[in-house]
Amino acid sequence: MKECAWLGVLLAFALAGPAQAQTQAVDTVYVGSHHSPWTAGVVEWVLPSAGFAYAGDWKRGLLPNAIRVASIVTIVAGAEDDGDSCGNGCAALGLTVVASTIWAVIGAVNTAHDHNARVREPRSFIMGPAPQGGVSLGFRLHH
Repeated sequence: MKECAWLGVLLAFALAGPAQAQTQAVDTVYVGSHHSPWTAGVVEWVLPSAGFAYAGDWKRGLLPNAIRVASIVTIVAGAEDDGDSCGNGCAALGLTVVASTIWAVIGAVNTAHDHNARVREPRSFIMGPAPQGGVSLGFRLHH
């Protein structure tokens, strides 16, 4: 008989609706910091790969910045020879520098947006820095 009583109590708790205090709006807690897409773009424009590093994924900027830096180095190396005129080659390299810079800046901005979206994702297990130091652990129940 006692088993039936406990089963009834457990069933009542399982089927109970949320209490009034549970239905009130609560502030959303984000685990991780948000990165400014604007800052990521400006930093990337000034210093290759630094914007991607700020945005949270420096590896994502390897290709556009490799092309960008290689083009700049090639232009500078060609400019050292005062007697030579690079003509169309310099124009093509200059266009490559501009295009790869635009590619890198847009990529850094998108990387920051992607990072911020991942921070906002609901997770069941949360681990992150505590507001006053240390580590905070938590569980989120979805309904």
